[in-house]
Amino acid sequence: MRKLFIVLSKVLGVFFIYIAILSIPGVVVISTFQSHGESFYRPASGLLGLGLAKAWLSLVLSFVFALFLLFKTEVVADYLNIKDDDSEFSHPDAVELLDIGLVLVAVFILVTAFPNLVRVIYRSVKTEYAVVGSYSAGSIIAYVLQVAMALHLLLDHRRTTERLFGGSSKFNQDAP
Repeated sequence: MRKLFIVLSKVLGVFFIYIAILSIPGVVVISTFQSHGESFYRPASGLLGLGLAKAWLSLVLSFVFALFLLFKTEVVADYLNIKDDDSEFSHPDAVELLDIGLVLVAVFILVTAFPNLVRVIYRSVKTEYAVVGSYSAGSIIAYVLQVAMALHLLLDHRRTTERLFGGSSKFNQDAP
């Protein structure tokens, strides 16, 4: 059970990186609103700062959770007291499962991000307003990062799996 938990946690960590990338446009847009001052956008007092804090918090927490799940999975398993039940879930099975999970996450990201990237580029070319331009820039950055992440996972998922398990991992020690 412990090995399965570790593999699925690593896949979830990759997905949290995707979630963090999704929050980039919000940070860019709210920062743009704040930099233009009240003449540009007049929210109720304090709402703009609250929105910016929420956007940054979402971005930072998603990256922190992702990094923790990717590289400190054993610590999480120990904290949750997940015991290894000596099941038939061996190292090659764990690697294959993580490979499959990374490819599935990559396909999901690519299928959702690429059409949105094309849509945002098309809309930004047709629009002249500064607000839409700043939103488009943040969205374009986020979608390009998502597509790049998906392509990296699709084309290099085996090396990514090796990096996530590491050379001195308990998975390598348990291998037959």
